[in-house]
Amino acid sequence: MDGGINLENLFRRKLIVDMQSLQRLCKGRSKRSLFRDLSSLGYFSSYSHAGKYYTLSNLPDFDEYGLWHYKGVSFSKNGTLKSTIRFLVGDSVVGFTHRELTMLLRVRVQNTLNDLTENSAISRQRLGNAFLYINAEKKEGALQIAQRRKQIDGTHQIRPLDLHATIEILLELLRSEDWHPRKISHHLQAKGFSIKKAQVEEVFAMYNLKKNPSN
Repeated sequence: MDGGINLENLFRRKLIVDMQSLQRLCKGRSKRSLFRDLSSLGYFSSYSHAGKYYTLSNLPDFDEYGLWHYKGVSFSKNGTLKSTIRFLVGDSVVGFTHRELTMLLRVRVQNTLNDLTENSAISRQRLGNAFLYINAEKKEGALQIAQRRKQIDGTHQIRPLDLHATIEILLELLRSEDWHPRKISHHLQAKGFSIKKAQVEEVFAMYNLKKNPSN
């Protein structure tokens, strides 16, 4: 590479780089050439900042939602903001409100939500003073609405769990890489806690947590 710049080493040092900086550091390289190298290495572009930042695919430390925020720049395993919102809404136990998505994604989402809704990629239903964005599939969306209503009405089955048991479930989730409710339940039972799979699932729903993609 021109000027002795190695893209892998560059990204390991900086983690994220915009195209203008890449061209400045790799003098004489065209965008097309740089994109060819990025493609061969595997990369993500940011869903924030109009997609102007890049990182190599093996660098982000994605959270349970498949998101990574670094120095105010946001990336997603699902790529664009539109694809990310569609995935999150479709995969959620209780759907998402506009406010929840804004806080989670750390960007403005209203225009994207409108576009996804108008194109039937997701659906929405008014609950109280806010819209709930839900799976476009009617059956899945209805389940999300039902779970959210339980949450709002305070009739969630999580209520019989005392605070100590709820905390133990949350702590076990922090310790475990496998978030399958059955496995979390088994781990806790082995430690002497009488906590069933359904109760772990209620904690997922109550705190809008995301299970492993494979589950």
